[in-house]
Amino acid sequence: MSRTPNVLVIVLDCVRASDFPGVRPGVDGMPATKALQKEFVAFPRAVSPATWTLPSHVSLLSGENLWEHGVHGKGRSTLPSGLPGIAPMLRRLGYRCLLASVNPFVSPDWGFGEGFDTVDWGGGYGLYLRAGGSVVPPFSSAPNEPARDALSRFRGSRWTGPATQYLPETVGRFPWVWDASIRMARHLRGRTEAPPVVGSWLEPTVERWLGGQASDRPVFALLNLLDAHEPYLMAPGRPVSFSEWTRFATSRADRRGWMYGSWHPSRRQLAVLHALYVEAIRMLDARIGRIVRAFQATGRWDDTICVITSDHGQAFGESGHLFHGFRAFEPLVRVPLWVHWPNGDRGGSRARGWASLIDVAPTVAEAVGEPMAEFPEAVSLSSLVVNDRPGPVCAVGDGSQWGRWADLPADRKALLDRVEVAAFEGSTKTVVEKGRVGARAWELDEEGYERSSEPRELAEGGATIADLRSKLERLTAGPVAKLSVDVGERLTGWGY
Repeated sequence: MSRTPNVLVIVLDCVRASDFPGVRPGVDGMPATKALQKEFVAFPRAVSPATWTLPSHVSLLSGENLWEHGVHGKGRSTLPSGLPGIAPMLRRLGYRCLLASVNPFVSPDWGFGEGFDTVDWGGGYGLYLRAGGSVVPPFSSAPNEPARDALSRFRGSRWTGPATQYLPETVGRFPWVWDASIRMARHLRGRTEAPPVVGSWLEPTVERWLGGQASDRPVFALLNLLDAHEPYLMAPGRPVSFSEWTRFATSRADRRGWMYGSWHPSRRQLAVLHALYVEAIRMLDARIGRIVRAFQATGRWDDTICVITSDHGQAFGESGHLFHGFRAFEPLVRVPLWVHWPNGDRGGSRARGWASLIDVAPTVAEAVGEPMAEFPEAVSLSSLVVNDRPGPVCAVGDGSQWGRWADLPADRKALLDRVEVAAFEGSTKTVVEKGRVGARAWELDEEGYERSSEPRELAEGGATIADLRSKLERLTAGPVAKLSVDVGERLTGWGY
């Protein structure tokens, strides 16, 4: 076991803080995760810099906010080469580095991979094909190999290609067809009891990779788990009454219909979606436990700094929003954040200060003895355990991505396609929006959540608003990426 700490970052895609243990009561039925609490420091006031996967992962790895790295819906669409961050830093120090992501956004196709020795990732269709049992990643890139389009083979097929375009909309409108198909496929494959996880290949891949590393060489693994991402499926492995199944089967999850205003989910439908989301979070419990056991089995755990977090949250009708993206609402930007320092140092405690995903990079740099000058707006999470943050944490709502959804009805475009920066500091949340004079402010409770849905209107002026306005201008100053037809089709095939 090396003296240099190993680094493990587990990103639970779409998991919001209010439904994860450690902040509010969270989801019950997560024994493995709750057993780990005594070894972790929980950061109950943690914020993601973005409301969707691509920019938030760039911020996590680089330690930069969106207006610094420029990867967001009103800027770049891929990581710029040479961006400083965790993986290049650790590889330079002799670490073996693995990126294993079930989410296809976190792959070489979008610029991820620099600094990693091995990159394994899934295709977007993995959200829909949950028959289970795969132990091999769909796509893999070893060192010095060219990155491959994660959907080229699937979309290029005469038979499966068209399905990638219509699958998200069909599943959203007719969930009972998808549910029945998955149950039949699992029955035919003899996997009726296996949990319907997304990307069952990830844990075996991590175990094989760890087993192949020299015991005296430190490792870094960045893992993305996609189970809490829509669309949601009832667990085929447990008994379901006919009335329960009917309630699910008649509840749409039509993101596109909601965006265009053709579908207005009822309270009952939103409640069903949230219940399925909670069930998906429960399935993550066993996956977290297995990953930690893999590090324990190889004698690395006590020497590991481990971060468990999410790239963004998920909304189920709060502020009139569904799922994620577009706006910087609380359910979308408040995320769980747990940190395990080597030997469980300070485990079982709750941190005081506001935290952000951008703080992960300087935390790792501090742990391995690297200078933190590359992270001007981020701080080490160790400094926030007992102290307040010396400034605000920020989140960005970047509206529609790269000019897509241009045909949205005017009222829906006015609601969704806004660019805003939200700042959380002390007991106040302040939001400035492009094209809107002044700012809005909310008073927050002791856990950092809004006390009221009605904000105070603030006039222009003052250091806080001026600083946020400057960040907003930097965010929208650069050119907007122009996506190719191929990339646009890929996003549509993923439900975006």
